[in-house]
Amino acid sequence: MNVLTRLAPAARLGQRRAMSSTPAKSSLPPHEQVMLKDAYEARQHAEAAVSSWKKINLFLVVPALALVTWYSGPKELAHIAHLKEHAQEFQPLPYMRKRKN
Repeated sequence: MNVLTRLAPAARLGQRRAMSSTPAKSSLPPHEQVMLKDAYEARQHAEAAVSSWKKINLFLVVPALALVTWYSGPKELAHIAHLKEHAQEFQPLPYMRKRKN
């Protein structure tokens, strides 16, 4: 493979960044200088709330799902195996599959 062919995607990314109208993140001022005080405080509160919900999901929901899977998984797999062994044959019912001729 040619060296230029390997470097072409990286060169395109650099060109896109140079031609972008959005400034780089390092040139933007910090949030606390740009946002209103109330909005900034609400953002800080929201970050704390998001953090607590992440912890709840990680330490409560994930173990609960693992327990449910551990308890019901083998039973469900046995049920699926049973249905594969004794598959039901199709029985046409007169009130279903009505079609106009």
